[in-house]
Amino acid sequence: MREGAGCKPVVILSNNRALITDDPVKFMRALMRDPKIPMKQRAEAARDLLDFEREARVAQRPTKKAAVAEASERAVKGRYAPMKPPSSVVLFRRRGEGDAA
Repeated sequence: MREGAGCKPVVILSNNRALITDDPVKFMRALMRDPKIPMKQRAEAARDLLDFEREARVAQRPTKKAAVAEASERAVKGRYAPMKPPSSVVLFRRRGEGDAA
């Protein structure tokens, strides 16, 4: 290619300290909020961050197996739970057994 052909690189001159971070989510949010960044790049950052957060929410949803297990646990603890055994047992004796009266 000949020298100087093609698009010129965009130089971003921003003194925003939030852009210097190791966390990509914080970087994208800082990029979106910086007024010195061109609007096109800010919109791209917002779109990409939205896609990332959607995927993260989908990954956190409970699976069908987990939902079924949770529902069965609730059913056991609810109205149809097995009854508790009596706390004390009273023994009855027939009359005449062991009584002197």
